[in-house]
Amino acid sequence: MSEQKPNLLQRLDEIPISTLALAALLLGLAPLFPEPHLWQKLKCWWWRASTATGYFDLLMHSTPSLLLVIRLARLGKSKNEETELKLAKSF
Repeated sequence: MSEQKPNLLQRLDEIPISTLALAALLLGLAPLFPEPHLWQKLKCWWWRASTATGYFDLLMHSTPSLLLVIRLARLGKSKNEETELKLAKSF
């Protein structure tokens, strides 16, 4: 039998939340002055004043934040499932 390879969400679950939070803060907020880079890219995207490079830059800088949101959502979902399982076993 061959071993089953972990999928991307399982690999995401292996990354510590602190690492994702640090990456999200560093890439999202740096440089702080004159304004955070991610905020600058979001404004350009909103006003359609961006180029293909700008969209790639937005994707690159927002990826850690998106991964953190997905990781936290999966963590909350697993906690809810564990609670429901315990409640179901108690009856």
